[in-house]
This record gives sequence, C-alpha cells and structure tokens, in this order.
Amino acid sequence: MPVIQSEDELRRETSHRIAGIAGSPPKILVVDDNKENRSVIVDLLASLGSKLREATNGREGLNIALEWNPDVIITDLR
Repeated sequence: MPVIQSEDELRRETSHRIAGIAGSPPKILVVDDNKENRSVIVDLLASLGSKLREATNGREGLNIALEWNPDVIITDLR
C-alpha cells in the first residue's frame, strides 16, 4: 500500500476498490466481544476471499490461534 503523507492524499487513495488478494487466501482470526464489530470486519474480509475464524474473547482467541495458526489476528483493545 502507498504511504499517505496528508489527508488530501488519503481522500484520493481511498477511491480505489480492492478486488481481491493475490496468492493463497490469508487465514485471519477476528477477536472482539462485540458481535456487530466482528460482523463488519468478517463481511469485508470474506468478500476478498480470506479464510476467517471468529472469537468472542481473548482466551477463546488464543485457543483458536494455537490450534489454527492464523496469518493475521485482528482484535479490539479491551
């Protein structure tokens, strides 16, 4: 992704649409206690072809991560 130096550049760059992910689909674990937050992220990433798992808390997320070995873990801060 390009480095954005100013807000004006950010507005111009976000007009492009991501059509998919090159190579094999990444395994992504989404950890959030809020179902709606997880849903937004999962729906977006699923449309790009990612393999997804969800967890509702840190303990569950850790167990899934140890078993499934995701490429990326997205989590909230609380």
